[in-house]
Amino acid sequence: MIHLKTIFRIIGSLLLLLSGIFYLFSIASPFLEGNDLFGFLVSALTTTFAGLWCCIIGKGSNGEFSRRDSYITITICWVAFALFGSLPYWLGGHIPHFTDAFFESMSGFTTTGASILDNIESQPHALLLWRSLTQWLGGLGIVFFTVAILPIFGIDKVQLFAAESTGVSHRKVHSRVSVGSRWIFSIYMLLTMACAISLKVCGMDWFDAVNHALTTIATSGFSTRQASIGAFDSAQIEYVITLFMFLSGINYTLLFLLLFKGKLSGTVEYFGRRTSDMLDYRAVAPSNGYSSIPVNVGSMTNSGFEVELNANIINNRNFKWSVFANATYVKNEINELHPELNGEYISGSSILREGDSMYQSYLVKYQGVDPNTGLALYEAKWTADQWFQKTMSEADYKALTAEGNEEAYNAAVEASAILFGGGTSDALKKLDEATLLSVFEGVPQFEISRQALNEGVKAVELFTDHAAVFPSKGEMRKMAQGGGVSLNKEKLAAFDQVVTAADLLDDKYLLVQKGKKNYFLLIAK
Repeated sequence: MIHLKTIFRIIGSLLLLLSGIFYLFSIASPFLEGNDLFGFLVSALTTTFAGLWCCIIGKGSNGEFSRRDSYITITICWVAFALFGSLPYWLGGHIPHFTDAFFESMSGFTTTGASILDNIESQPHALLLWRSLTQWLGGLGIVFFTVAILPIFGIDKVQLFAAESTGVSHRKVHSRVSVGSRWIFSIYMLLTMACAISLKVCGMDWFDAVNHALTTIATSGFSTRQASIGAFDSAQIEYVITLFMFLSGINYTLLFLLLFKGKLSGTVEYFGRRTSDMLDYRAVAPSNGYSSIPVNVGSMTNSGFEVELNANIINNRNFKWSVFANATYVKNEINELHPELNGEYISGSSILREGDSMYQSYLVKYQGVDPNTGLALYEAKWTADQWFQKTMSEADYKALTAEGNEEAYNAAVEASAILFGGGTSDALKKLDEATLLSVFEGVPQFEISRQALNEGVKAVELFTDHAAVFPSKGEMRKMAQGGGVSLNKEKLAAFDQVVTAADLLDDKYLLVQKGKKNYFLLIAK
């Protein structure tokens, strides 16, 4: 036998509760962006009427309630909430077709996450908040609201709880359904608030943080942005949502045991620091007696957070099982650079830009393959003429480009091509000492023993023991085997290739190239 009066009383009470939520949204709507008072007010009145009608039908219920009744009630609850939850979309005119509105509402309450909206940012904030709340209610709330109402009718809460619960966890809390449901709902609320605060700390405003906290804890997916969390372009936000999605996916009975039985502990830390007048080492001419000087280049900010969780799952005399988890995120951002740098500073293989991280590599742009040599070509940051203007004094530049000095200018262009990776070994050997030093001014320099070169020394030893081109022989060996080491613009045939005095340029220099653009000048003395 189906006890319809009891079922109608439960459904009616839940609809009245839903109408109360609509009234709250009606009050809050004028204070939110995109006033939607009419849609929520009419929805509230309609739902109130339906709830009172169901309560009138259920008047006189004797409180009898079977397991079959519990399954019917749960089914009707989901359909009724989805049906009346669609009213703000439809009556407010935001979704013209009721079928689409019902789909959006059902997707919310069932935490499916599918949506028919393609202009989410244009929707009123009250509607977006309701949209997020449907997923939050569907994630856990409906059954607990129901359980809270049942004592009014003297109905066995266990039957309804069992009908809605999954797995075996409900068997363990049957004897304390009211207490258990309150504790589990408290965990649900606690996770929601913690998620909202964390998202706020990571850069969201409060509206976005609350909405995404509601949908995250429901493990669903509705967002206030068309591009979802991708619109925020923040790894911190993604990490927070991932963490709380994981926590919300854990069985809440297990969380209850861990949290309130002293088996779970953890910490959350956030840090932020701004550093001004940060130093970098700028290369200078070797004639100064040193290769670089410290300079103030700008300021930067380091920020991040760390979450640490410890769970003592089993701890007895014979067996211990504990789980430790740590999540850390650090963000680095350059706030400003010295005005003379024009927002960009290249230091070796690193590049500093305002608004970006200081941990960025600088790589030249690929321009294809030389059809004559088969070698890769790369775009120089400057043309030869721009390079001369940047590195030479105004007087020297005018002298170099003066009429009748074409031969010297062409020689300088050919020399600069070596630095940009386009020169050849033959071109390098044609350079006189003054031009060679001018081209490679600022390149790291090392002194080596001429006597050792006269006797012959293996490249792997020369570039590690005699000159610190590589930090270790293993690294040098690996790069040389991959064709990444050149001597005087010619790739090493082997990592242990013997280097002698015959390889010297101008009987004094060795030019070592490490990778694509790292040069080192070895001076024999």
